[in-house]
Amino acid sequence: MDKYIGRQELALLKEVIASQKLWKKEGAFVRKFEEEFGKHLGVKHAIAVNSGTSALEACVAAGGIGAGDEVICTAYSFIASSMVVLRANGVPVFADVDPKTLCLDPGAIAGKITARTKAILVVHIYGQPAEMDRIMQLARKHHLLVIEDCCQAYDSYYRGKKVGTIGDIAAFSLQQGKQITSGEGGIVATNNKDLFRKASMFANIGMIWDWERPEAGSHFALGGNYRMGELQGAVALAQLRKIGRFNGKRRRFARIIESELKNAEGIKLAHVYRGAQPNYYFYPLRYDAEKAGLSHAEFIRRCNKQVEGKKIEIHAGTIRINYLEPIYRDIARLKSCPIGCPKYKKKLEYKRGLCPNLEKAVPDGFITIRMHHGRTAEEISAAAGAIKRVLREAKLERER
Repeated sequence: MDKYIGRQELALLKEVIASQKLWKKEGAFVRKFEEEFGKHLGVKHAIAVNSGTSALEACVAAGGIGAGDEVICTAYSFIASSMVVLRANGVPVFADVDPKTLCLDPGAIAGKITARTKAILVVHIYGQPAEMDRIMQLARKHHLLVIEDCCQAYDSYYRGKKVGTIGDIAAFSLQQGKQITSGEGGIVATNNKDLFRKASMFANIGMIWDWERPEAGSHFALGGNYRMGELQGAVALAQLRKIGRFNGKRRRFARIIESELKNAEGIKLAHVYRGAQPNYYFYPLRYDAEKAGLSHAEFIRRCNKQVEGKKIEIHAGTIRINYLEPIYRDIARLKSCPIGCPKYKKKLEYKRGLCPNLEKAVPDGFITIRMHHGRTAEEISAAAGAIKRVLREAKLERER
């Protein structure tokens, strides 16, 4: 794996340590990162926090989501994308996905909107933009907030707009595996001043010194301490300044995969919506076991045997269906908030069958290749080549 954290990060870390100012109020690096990220994304306001999950929580809090409020979510994402709604005592309502991309299906969203719906939380899974035009039309028709989870989707575009600038407010992650990293970290981004103020207060224990100088110690809202520290800020700033190079590597990796596998029987390349430009976090390949002649599990096993010792792996799928996790099973069973909240008074079950398209596609309908810029072109080529060879060998076995 190529080194992607090095001398630029160390140089800025040394400046932080030399300054002896390790927190945002006194330091310069978190603010500089926020300023440069805002310009890079093209938004007026960016707030750096300590994780992508915290960024999502701040988005939910800024939207005023509370007890009994429904938020339409995807069940195919890291569980934080729906759990942040639970933590606000809101109710995640899961809509099905488009089986070609595993992104939220706008047609499925429409059928889930009720008088209690307050927001739609869209995830651009694997760096693939969701169909934002249709989603925004629905949201505006029903006066709903749109939160974009861009934790896997830096610099992906939908019809000329960067994801994170299309909805009302967005969250990004700086966790180790993302397009840029500070180890852990997150960003809230918005053009809406009111949402910015509320998210900022939520992340800063109700204080507003980010944009005003009130009386010392003044707290104006309920919030936690989700601030990013200066050491994280320095690393994040150095990483942001490399993002163009990192994105270039990802594009190259996608070209390698698509060139190697464009005519492979049993595999379909990633589906791209009209006007979309993905920046892949993982590259998703649709798998047809009948055409390939191998079960999904056996196919994955053979592929990974082919690349043993080459520092690359073909994945069977990296995400579990949210509503089948124990937390959702238990919440639906207990008479407690949010489902048992006196303000809610609706019967809602989290169980198999909620999202049939998703359940059919996962885990046996997709395989993924991690597109991290720390990889090398040779490693990505080895993964694609392994897939091609296993498909060819399986075909020969069938023909004997």
